[in-house]
Amino acid sequence: MLTFTAMAWGGDAIDGVSLIDLRQKLKDITAQQALLLDQVLEHMDDEILNAQLKAMMDEKQALQEQIAAAEQSQTHNAAQKTLRGKIMWSVRTIPPNNLVPTQLKVAVYCRVSTNSLEQQTSLSSQEQYYEEWIKRIPHWTFAGIYSDIGSGTQAKGRRRFNAMISACRRGKIDTILTKSAHRFARNTVDALETIRMLRRWKVDIYFEIEGIHSLYESSEFLLAVVCARAQEESYSKSEDIKWGLRKAFENPESRYYQRICYGYTHNKDGRLVINEKEAQIVRLIYEMAGEGKSLSRISSRLKEMGIPSPRGKETWSRETLRKILKNEKYTGSVILQKTYVKNFLEHKQVQNEGQLDLYQINNNHQPIIDDR
Repeated sequence: MLTFTAMAWGGDAIDGVSLIDLRQKLKDITAQQALLLDQVLEHMDDEILNAQLKAMMDEKQALQEQIAAAEQSQTHNAAQKTLRGKIMWSVRTIPPNNLVPTQLKVAVYCRVSTNSLEQQTSLSSQEQYYEEWIKRIPHWTFAGIYSDIGSGTQAKGRRRFNAMISACRRGKIDTILTKSAHRFARNTVDALETIRMLRRWKVDIYFEIEGIHSLYESSEFLLAVVCARAQEESYSKSEDIKWGLRKAFENPESRYYQRICYGYTHNKDGRLVINEKEAQIVRLIYEMAGEGKSLSRISSRLKEMGIPSPRGKETWSRETLRKILKNEKYTGSVILQKTYVKNFLEHKQVQNEGQLDLYQINNNHQPIIDDR
């Protein structure tokens, strides 16, 4: 191990630069960065502002590393006051150049939005690319690939993502490679919470397109901007889908008015027609309900008769029976937008209780039940 002795004057000065000055500069940059981040969030597509923010973050990261190195050096100084107490001797240790790099357990996270053939091909390409990359690096150990298909706006429904986080918690992963912050998460709050949690566990995420390592706290500003932009794109896409659905609901020829339910099938033109075998069961259910029988008794009777449920199960659930008895399609009508997605981040369908318009067509098809 090679060591050398360096002199610093005044206790707070390292290599001629005052730590007080460095800390003040870091404080100033942090304040400027917060102001610039507000401007970037208001003008997401401004390339100049984004470039300025990235440059400022790089400067802040370099400054933090400089301060950390200076503080670490001071903690190892062997203080010996001479020459009226004005000279401070310090010993700095320099590691040898042939230091063997730490073996890292590196995993991959990939995500595509849909199960289409094109996106499945993209997913396979990503998985192959990252696996080959990891296996080319001598001090990296391949720790597996975690891939999800679906939305990135919430972590709850991403099974493989959650399995990866669990592996990180158990110390099975040191570094995660992913294509971009967009692929990792589109919900800004979830993304930053996950990044901070992994940072506490000393797990780094490398976002390839953005060129960002999450272990640096200074990267959080840029990641917040990237994730906020991804979340805004998800919101915009959600609004476009809602607009498209409303336009379809306004069209009486829309395919949404011809969606099959138990008791119906499609003719060659794609329109609803009665499936007589199933329709007999529907009429029987309505008849028993009209006689005052409970849902449990109706279920038991259907089971005794050996009639399987719409999903082929031996027992009819009360929920299935309840939906059949409440379905207006059996009277020849169709009502659309009975439920809607209240929050695009959660994707949860809630009952429409007057918040949005309902779309109804009467005499849309032949009824199974006479509602007169």
